[in-house]
Amino acid sequence: MSKTFHSLLSAGALIGLSSVSTSADELLTYTFDSLDGTPSFQAPGVSGSVFDRDQDHFIAYSTTVGAPQPAAVGNAWDTTSVDTSRYFTFTLNAGAPLTLNNVSLDLEVTPEIGGDGGPTHFSVRSSLDGFGTDEVAGTLSSSFATESFSPNVALSSGQSIEFRVYAWGTANSGAILAADNVHVTGIAPVPEPSTAVSVGLGLALLAGMRRFERRSA
Repeated sequence: MSKTFHSLLSAGALIGLSSVSTSADELLTYTFDSLDGTPSFQAPGVSGSVFDRDQDHFIAYSTTVGAPQPAAVGNAWDTTSVDTSRYFTFTLNAGAPLTLNNVSLDLEVTPEIGGDGGPTHFSVRSSLDGFGTDEVAGTLSSSFATESFSPNVALSSGQSIEFRVYAWGTANSGAILAADNVHVTGIAPVPEPSTAVSVGLGLALLAGMRRFERRSA
């Protein structure tokens, strides 16, 4: 086999390896159907932590709250302004390079029976800037409302990002904030089917030719 043809074949295989297409897909989901905080869906190459509370406060997974039920619930949001020691938290870990393009979650205030209502305000922050600024913020109501934001974050293989949900604005320590239907979507590189086939054929041909050359030498 000529050196020129050998070089062209090698170049074709390498070009095939670098050709990718992209698609926006669900990466991580929490619906709390298993009555715990484990993810209900994790895309290949993605893992999620348990959806949890900060270390000092309690979280439960209620079968009477949710859209649909169940949902993650927690109390003790009784501060007049954001308290960075009180939050819901979850982390996405990237096993392969990807880009996050949307995060959405449903939030609802559920007052304690006989109480004076739940927290009135919320914000979501991330570990990208040490939880220093809001990704999204707003007011809370007694019915679920979907809150979403677009972080447009590129993660390398092995990197992670943590999100925290803060709430405040009640004197009732027993009033509940509920979270449900947490979705993280994004774009991950996906080899094109034709590219994967051509790469495989190219590498197989290279291996065969090299074996042939060794035997002929």
